[in-house]
Amino acid sequence: MYKELNTYFPNALEGDGIFTAISQITWFPGVIPAHVDTYFMLKHGEKLASKVCDKFADADGHITGDKLSALANVLHNAYFVNWEHEFKTLTVEYNPIENTDYVETIKDITHKDTTGNNVTTGKVTTSNDNVTTGKVDTANTVNVAGFDSVTTVPASDSTGSTDYGVENVNPLTVKSTETTDYGTASGTPMTVDATGSEDGTYDREVHKHGNIGVTTNAQMITSDLDAWKLNNFYDILCSDICKVIALSIF
Repeated sequence: MYKELNTYFPNALEGDGIFTAISQITWFPGVIPAHVDTYFMLKHGEKLASKVCDKFADADGHITGDKLSALANVLHNAYFVNWEHEFKTLTVEYNPIENTDYVETIKDITHKDTTGNNVTTGKVTTSNDNVTTGKVDTANTVNVAGFDSVTTVPASDSTGSTDYGVENVNPLTVKSTETTDYGTASGTPMTVDATGSEDGTYDREVHKHGNIGVTTNAQMITSDLDAWKLNNFYDILCSDICKVIALSIF
């Protein structure tokens, strides 16, 4: 006589069933195994159990403890790889109204010719004459003549000096020089042409995403909703478990 699944897993409704045992091996971030156990019992607990359950049941007809762990290992090995792929697919981030999203990296090469005319090089020396230096002393005497006399006599004296930077010498006229260096130690300035080129490489990233126009946004939204109706992760887990421990009839 066949028994219902809930008779084999007495603690599953409270969250201590086959999925809690599987989670001790490997599990999924964000998915609470106790919740899946409760969901499994609520939806599939009244299904008739297959004879496989008898092979793991104890004398009381329950699958608990080491027997539950042994069954969990069998089911984990059979389905976990598929569950991992399902989980990655259902948790991927995407925009439901975009049907293209890619990044392209393009490597570009730049080339630039550099030319310059009238580049002055050489050395120029300039000279300045008549630069006065030294010190000049000046003296002035004022003479006056008496009434009805043509003879003059000194009336007053004045002295002064102009200092050109050097004391107690006569003013001198010297030559000053100034040099402008255009890049060479000696020689006459000249005009030459400068030529050359500059090459470089850089990466250019192109990100394209959105609706390329083959379907409308409304069609993509409808397709997305239909896909989610068929891909409830809890239902995927429970359905695979039932393939092993439950009959396909009520």
